[in-house]
Amino acid sequence: MTDMLSQIKEGLIQQAEKPNLYAYKANPKQAKFHEDPRFGRIYIGGNQSGKTTGSVVEALWWATKKHPFRKFKTQGPMHGRIVVVDFLEGMEKIVLPQIMRWVPAIELKNQSWLDSWDSYRRTLTFANKSTIEFLSYEQDLEKHAGTARNFVYFDEEPPESIFSENMSRLLAQEDAGWWCAMTPTKGITWMNDRFIEPPNDKKVHVESRNMVIWVDTIDNADNLPEGTVDRTLGDLSEDEQKIRAHGAYVPRGGKVYPEFQASIHATVSKEWMPPETWTIWVAMDSGWTNPTAIIYTAVSPNQESVITFQEFVDKGLRVDEWVEIMKKFESENNLKVYNRVGDPAMNQTREITGTSVVTEYAKLGIFIATEGIPKGEVGVKIGVEKVKQYLRPNPRRGNRPFWEISLNRCPILCDQMKKLQWDYIQSEKLRSQTNPPERIKKLHDHAPDAIRYMFTQYPDLTDSQLTAEKLEIFDEHDYLQTLVNMANSPPNAYAPVKIKRPKPFGEDSWEEENYDYDS
Repeated sequence: MTDMLSQIKEGLIQQAEKPNLYAYKANPKQAKFHEDPRFGRIYIGGNQSGKTTGSVVEALWWATKKHPFRKFKTQGPMHGRIVVVDFLEGMEKIVLPQIMRWVPAIELKNQSWLDSWDSYRRTLTFANKSTIEFLSYEQDLEKHAGTARNFVYFDEEPPESIFSENMSRLLAQEDAGWWCAMTPTKGITWMNDRFIEPPNDKKVHVESRNMVIWVDTIDNADNLPEGTVDRTLGDLSEDEQKIRAHGAYVPRGGKVYPEFQASIHATVSKEWMPPETWTIWVAMDSGWTNPTAIIYTAVSPNQESVITFQEFVDKGLRVDEWVEIMKKFESENNLKVYNRVGDPAMNQTREITGTSVVTEYAKLGIFIATEGIPKGEVGVKIGVEKVKQYLRPNPRRGNRPFWEISLNRCPILCDQMKKLQWDYIQSEKLRSQTNPPERIKKLHDHAPDAIRYMFTQYPDLTDSQLTAEKLEIFDEHDYLQTLVNMANSPPNAYAPVKIKRPKPFGEDSWEEENYDYDS
């Protein structure tokens, strides 16, 4: 009797100090995570925000089949998988101690941890014969294959290939789900692109199947010693505080174009097409396994407005196929291209054909200028600074930006402009000892690269353009219309009249041109 009372007393003390699954009380964000019925759930939070605890409890509810918010149809045991960064830190020091704390002994095989835990196979077996196995991101991809699983819990963001392989394990199960508990310390990655900020055409589908919940460290402050949050995070940089305290996705190298905002720069309607008097530029970034980007931009005669109105972005298309696409688009919309510019690398001779990409396009009547595009890190800097100039507001157009984009017709360009990052050194140790590289990260860069090549050929904006001074160059529309209005009865309808008009964009002088009233 004395031994029994002692065991009860010890159990009550343990429940008071470290409660198990039966005494778990979720905070509001954890409750929202547990209650959501969707197939995938991403639990993004700062350090010590309670995301690992919530995720471990979720795994135990699946394994014991005692989930308070889900009704399982599976008759037999459940089989789950927890994938960690590594076995030493991720499994032994983080997740396993959490499981040992929260799992009730009665749910274990023979009510014994020693009988339940197989350290060789890294598998935990429960009294109901359910299992949870551990794998790590350090293992080869083949290790993540195998038989079907009911659930997969990723502790921290996985590599995309490992994520995809684990999703295949959930295909054959009626009761299936996955979740990821993570702090986004790697900057903007594939998971952000797929689930947090998916493309507009996939957003509804992604959100219907997956949920994302954000949790701050402060949301779990009641479970942390008083003052530790400010003490620990107060001396970190602003970006590190956003990551560590709020779980925010922050570009590690910084955004290339932080000025770009779709709500400001991408408001041109999808119906807009350039008037005949506007100058048409085509910018190209060539690729095969990576996408080719072809961007159409129009410049107003007074050089006060630059509008990108069409994009073609795809991979695996031959030169002749791209030529057909461009010629068809230009013919259907009566576009007369003034200049085509492209990546200087397109001028390199290829060993298969013995010619360059530029030459292959030229054979088919598409001539691309590459020689004047600045190269290397200096060229990147020149191009980026020029793009930034044209992202600025134009005070003579009601502070609308000099450069605008049609979001509906150029969704990839808008998306990549928003996500484009400077490259950064992956090693934390080397990063603190070396200047950051002055190059753009080779991710989400094809359409912005094409635009950058084009803007290097544009003139710098003058001080008068950046202020509200009176516009010196007349509006060609008004000038031509005045001539037409004055010419009530031309002596010969087929005799062209000499008029003056500005040369194409980027040239300061004027030229005389024949104007045919019947054209």
